[in-house]
Amino acid sequence: MRQVSYRPGCFTALFIALTAGIVLVPDCNLVLPTSAKSEAVRVSNKSIEIKRIQNSLIELKRKHPGSVKKIAELYFQLGVIQKSEGLYSDAQKSLINCLGLSGIDASYDPLQLQASMLLGDCYREEGNYREAETYLIRANEFARRHSPNTIDDAIASNRLALVYNNWGFFNKAEPLARQSVAIVNKLSPPQPTEQGIHILLLADILRQQGKYSEAEPYLLKSVELISTATKQTRSRQAAGAPRGSKKNERNNKESKQQLELARAY
Repeated sequence: MRQVSYRPGCFTALFIALTAGIVLVPDCNLVLPTSAKSEAVRVSNKSIEIKRIQNSLIELKRKHPGSVKKIAELYFQLGVIQKSEGLYSDAQKSLINCLGLSGIDASYDPLQLQASMLLGDCYREEGNYREAETYLIRANEFARRHSPNTIDDAIASNRLALVYNNWGFFNKAEPLARQSVAIVNKLSPPQPTEQGIHILLLADILRQQGKYSEAEPYLLKSVELISTATKQTRSRQAAGAPRGSKKNERNNKESKQQLELARAY
């Protein structure tokens, strides 16, 4: 994560920084951005991965058309990468295909939840809030039915609240945001990054309604939680396993997931 300095009391700057996936540290300068060369390599690698999955789908459907579960999983993987590259139209097609296939079996399938949430996020990022609402309501109901009071339940409520917040329906957004915060605060063991991100959205919903005195403590708490979680992850990496070990790989994966969650807003 990047680190930037900030002036205490500057609410808007704090919110914008946190939503961009930036850790706020007083009197700290912004680190240099990723070089153009490394960005070009990243884009090239993503393109290769997209092509690989597309070829796998063609081959699997030709040789094993009955492997519905595996085909659905490949469509989901493809949708994840396409969305991360801003290829929203392609991602939407892939995720709709995934939902169509994973929905054939009436039994519980977590892929239904994940694909619905990701599809809702695609439409939200395009500004198509009506379509986003449709898929995120579906994800919210699915999580409530199959995994109540879990992190999935909290995230589904949080994503739907985010759509309503962006759409300007604060009366719908606030209760969902409060619900997601209540769930993450009860998780065991505690997940400070999740707590910080969910509290951050609640703070913004309150801010946009002009409830500044109520919003400020939530915002400051979210800064504290996310910054603490980042420091803890770095400490574990510095004090732990040799480079390349399984423990180090887990820590690196956790750190990347935290950054992606923060950037989701």
